[in-house]
Amino acid sequence: MGPYEEACVAMFGFGIPAVPVDDTLAGCLEMDGYVEPGSDPLEIQGFLERSVAQKDTAAAHACLREFAMKRAKALAKKRAAEEEAARAEAERKAAEEAERAEKAEKARKAKEEKEARKKAKAAKKAKKAKKAKKATKTKKTGKAASARRKTAKKSAKKATGASKKKAAKRTAKGKAAKKAKTTAKKPTKAAKAKRSRKKASSKSKKS
Repeated sequence: MGPYEEACVAMFGFGIPAVPVDDTLAGCLEMDGYVEPGSDPLEIQGFLERSVAQKDTAAAHACLREFAMKRAKALAKKRAAEEEAARAEAERKAAEEAERAEKAEKARKAKEEKEARKKAKAAKKAKKAKKAKKATKTKKTGKAASARRKTAKKSAKKATGASKKKAAKRTAKGKAAKKAKTTAKKPTKAAKAKRSRKKASSKSKKS
């Protein structure tokens, strides 16, 4: 049992002075500006019981009930409008919240895409740098190998030239020795002349 029912029982059952106020009456009084917005029915009841003489509480209650019945439709319409407004406000807030969430999601995705592009760009740059480094290394290695081949070729050519020179020297030396030997075996003109004179002398003596 609420405060309104208790006041009705006290007034009609036991004759205790009271001015029962329910939510409908409180709403009508508030709607027409007789009480402050948000006033509690129990507070309004207390105020009326202090303001109305005890002998007039029953008449006051009847008057207030009649007032509430006349204004009930307007109150229902007002409350329906308030509920509709509250619903519309809730929908508006929900839409705003959804929009904010959507914007936040878009911003998050945009940030992630930006980070992804940045990472991809960095990876591409790193790959390019690595490739360039590898190419430079390969080029250096190729140059070094080429230099080594040239040096080896030069050394081989030099060694071949030296070998050829040595072989030519040996050949020349052999030819010279052979010529000297041949020359030594072959009598010279003086030797021939000497032998001829010797033979002639020997013949003369025999004669």
